[in-house]
Amino acid sequence: MSIDKTHIEDMQIRAGGEPFLRGYGAVQLLIVCLVALGHISTLPYGPDSHEALQAFGYDPSWIGVNVLFILAGFMAMRSLKRPLKSGFMLLSRVKRIFPYLASYALLTVFIIYPALGVPAASLGELFSHLGFYAIDVLACIDPGRALPGLLDDANYQCIIQGAIWTFRWGIAAYVGITIASKLRLLEDRSTVLAIAVVGVCGYTIVHAAQVWGWFAFPESLQPAARLLSMFAVGMAIFSYRAEMFKTRLLVPAVLTATLVQYYVLPWTPLIEIFLSVFWALTAFAVMQSSVLSALPEIKNQGLTIALYIFHWPVAQLILLSCPDLGSWGLIAAALPASLLFSFLLSRILSPHLSGGTTFAAAPQSSKPA
Repeated sequence: MSIDKTHIEDMQIRAGGEPFLRGYGAVQLLIVCLVALGHISTLPYGPDSHEALQAFGYDPSWIGVNVLFILAGFMAMRSLKRPLKSGFMLLSRVKRIFPYLASYALLTVFIIYPALGVPAASLGELFSHLGFYAIDVLACIDPGRALPGLLDDANYQCIIQGAIWTFRWGIAAYVGITIASKLRLLEDRSTVLAIAVVGVCGYTIVHAAQVWGWFAFPESLQPAARLLSMFAVGMAIFSYRAEMFKTRLLVPAVLTATLVQYYVLPWTPLIEIFLSVFWALTAFAVMQSSVLSALPEIKNQGLTIALYIFHWPVAQLILLSCPDLGSWGLIAAALPASLLFSFLLSRILSPHLSGGTTFAAAPQSSKPA
C-alpha cells in the first residue's frame, strides 16, 4: 500500500471484507464535530464552564477525543495486519497531518499574531517569540500551548489553539505501536489485550490519585495515561473484532455498566472508561449501518483533520469580533464557518482526495492495495 493512499480510500477497496468500516470517514467527521461543538461552547465563559451536551459528568470533547484515540488504535492495528511496513504507517500519519499543522502555524505566525498580537519590543524578540511557538507546534512538542501577546484578555487567555495538544500523544502512540511491532510483541492478541488492561488500570490509578490526592505526579502524566490507554483499547478491539462485532448484546451491556457505575456505585474513573468504550462501539455499529452506504463517502480525511485543528482559532476570532455571543450563538456561527474553512483548505492541500464517490460505487477487492 502506498503511503500516499489514505486508509479511507483503502477501506473503500476492502469494503466487502470489512463491512464494520463502511462509514468510517463520516463517523470520524461526526465525532470531530462533537468535539468542536464542546470546545466552542465554553469559549464565551472560560475553562471552568461545562460544555454543551455534557453527559455522565463528562464533556463531549473529552469523550470524543477518547473515542478518536480508540479508533486510531483500531486502525493502527489494522495497518499492521496488512502488507505495510510499520514505519510507513507512522510516516503516512505524519505526512497526512503535517500540511494542516503547518498551515495553522504559518497563519498564526504571519497573519493572526501580526494583526491582533501585542507588538514586540524588537524584531529579534518577535522572531524568537513566534519562532519557538512555531517549533513547539510543528514538532508537536507542546502544540496547544499559550501564545502570550495574543488574546491576552480572552477567557482562554493567550490560547489561540487549545485543541491540538493531543497530537503529541498521538505521535507517541504511533511510535510505541511501531516499536512494539518491530519487537513482535503484537502477534499474539492476548498480549495486545494485556497491554490494554495494563493501560486502563494505569490510567484509572493515575486519575483516581489526581482526584483524591493520593500522591503528586507531573501534570503531563494524566493526559498521557488517558490517551495512550484509549489507543491500547482500540488495539484490543481490533484484535477481538470478530467476536465483538458479532455480539449484539455487547453495546447494551457496556451502556448498562456505565449506568450502574454512574447512578449506583461511588464515582471511579471506570465511568469514563465504560462511557468511552460504549461510544466507540456505537461508532462501529453506525459504520455498519446501511444508511451510510447510500451517502457520499468522505474520502478526503483532510476535512476532518482541518476541522480538528481550525475550529478553535476560527471560534476565537469570531468571538473576538462578536464578544456578546453565548454558547449556542457562537456554535451557530463558528461551527459552519469552521467546516467551510476546513473544506476549502482540504481542497487546496489534498486536491487528489476531494472526490465524492459513493461507497456503493467503490471498487471492491480482496487483494492488498
